[in-house]
Amino acid sequence: MPRIKAKKGVIIARVSTKKQAGEDRYSLPTQLERIRDYASKNEIEILEEFALAESAFKGKRKRFKNAIARAFELAYFEPLAIMFFEEDRVTRKAVSDVMVELEQAREKGKIELHFVLDNKAIHKNSPPGDTLIFRIKCDVAEHESAIRSRKVKETIRSKLSQGLYPGGMTHTGYLNRSVDMGNGVLKKEIIADPERAPFIEKCFRLYASDKYSGKQIANILRKENFTMKTGKPPTEQDVYGILRDPFYTGKFYYRNPDTGERQLYSANGSYPELVDKVLFEKVQDLLDKNNSRSKGYEKNNFKFRGLITCGFCGCVLTPEEMSRTYKDKNSKQAQDSIYYHCTSGRTYEDPDWYRKEFGEKHSGVYVSKKGKDKGKTKYACPQKWWKESEIEEFILSKFEDMNYGEEMFDWFREVLKTDYEERVEIVKAQIISSRKELNRNEKVIGALVQNIAMETDVDLRADMKKEYTSLKEKQESLKEELEGLEAALESDTDETVSKLVFCCNLLDQYKRLDPERKRDLLSSVFIDVSAMRGECRREKKGEIEKFDYLDVEWAEPFATLFEINFEELYDQWAEGQNLTKENSMEPSLFP
Repeated sequence: MPRIKAKKGVIIARVSTKKQAGEDRYSLPTQLERIRDYASKNEIEILEEFALAESAFKGKRKRFKNAIARAFELAYFEPLAIMFFEEDRVTRKAVSDVMVELEQAREKGKIELHFVLDNKAIHKNSPPGDTLIFRIKCDVAEHESAIRSRKVKETIRSKLSQGLYPGGMTHTGYLNRSVDMGNGVLKKEIIADPERAPFIEKCFRLYASDKYSGKQIANILRKENFTMKTGKPPTEQDVYGILRDPFYTGKFYYRNPDTGERQLYSANGSYPELVDKVLFEKVQDLLDKNNSRSKGYEKNNFKFRGLITCGFCGCVLTPEEMSRTYKDKNSKQAQDSIYYHCTSGRTYEDPDWYRKEFGEKHSGVYVSKKGKDKGKTKYACPQKWWKESEIEEFILSKFEDMNYGEEMFDWFREVLKTDYEERVEIVKAQIISSRKELNRNEKVIGALVQNIAMETDVDLRADMKKEYTSLKEKQESLKEELEGLEAALESDTDETVSKLVFCCNLLDQYKRLDPERKRDLLSSVFIDVSAMRGECRREKKGEIEKFDYLDVEWAEPFATLFEINFEELYDQWAEGQNLTKENSMEPSLFP
């Protein structure tokens, strides 16, 4: 079947970096000019042109993939020529997803791949040798890129080990300088910028005085005609960036060439330090102290911050202190001003998640009143707001359900004491039995060792060694079991009761604690506190349901204690229905 020559085509000119875009041989203007001449000589009508500066080796090829996708659209009705400067401008991975798509389209006759530098085209009916050479060139290009990448990593690794900053634009306050070492060798070094360096130290000293904010320091520096490395006047963000940067103390952050993680490295005196380390640490302490977010938490000290989850979407409910106090219509007294609401965190993963999950009619639907989306319908979590007082009232009611009096605790102690004494007798019998078996094994192992030493038959000796290994493993298991039994004898009934008192007296414990310790208590008592308040359609064609409740999942041992009906058990005990010797072997009520 003869090849159908493409009459129309697209140009894709690509370089790996912006720096390469200006080089003579591979510059984008050079590629475009050569490909246009090629298209003109071969009578190919150019439909669209794409000039891209992005790597095809690291996988970040969004614009390149978009260009290929557009080419496939144009190739829907008739064959299309996709023209490149040379083979490695397509991709440096012959088995990449892009190459798979291109090969499939080429084999179906939808596209032709044209390479201007070699004046060649790969099409449906190309000889196997041409396609093989094309793939080999891609493989070679990939191999060369891998070698270059490895060399770059080795260079960076070597510089980091010597305390040398690997490169890139230096920070404000420094200059890059090349020093002629002779024989055409240039050594690059970092020196202090005589104009900007004094202002860097001044920036730190002003903030260390605890009299100026970042905004005020930026204003002072602007009045003194200080500019950033870019030549622009400093902003408040620039000032805080300088104050947080350890580069000025002889340390710098850089990605580890092996792991890719950002790490802090020491410069080892390879460039001048502009700020004393003591001054730097003082500024860091002040920055942490003055951080508005942490100060806000410290000021408000919300009781249930980070402890309540949304029953609709699973995100955390965040507290917020309203700017004014709301009043109940039926009461003259002001309500609490602290409310909890869902963070609607699912929108960060999928902006349309709440609409797809709960439909277009639920309590989280609203119309934006400001910003660029003003007037647009938005879909947030159906969760409505909760008062902090409502949540605390619910928590206290749960604690009240587990609150028992002194008489109940006396009964706990009596039952545990009886249970403990009976268990001691059982454990002692088990210890005696385990010790006897341990002694028997010791004698067998001793005799077996002597027999192994005297046995000359190789096979029999191997069998003895296997038996010896098995007995030693059993011996270790017996020792562990014996240690556990002996430890059980040391358990203290009074200590167990005191812990039980704590578990069953959570209400009083909670009321005596400060807010921060209350959060710690709640974290240990509950696995989860879930809130659901709002209206939504949980099934696509179902009715809109209303929800308004809080629920908890207890942690152990609270979950077990909550399920036991102690009052019923206490009534049985009070009537004389105590445990008998016959049923004392049954599992204890108190794990």
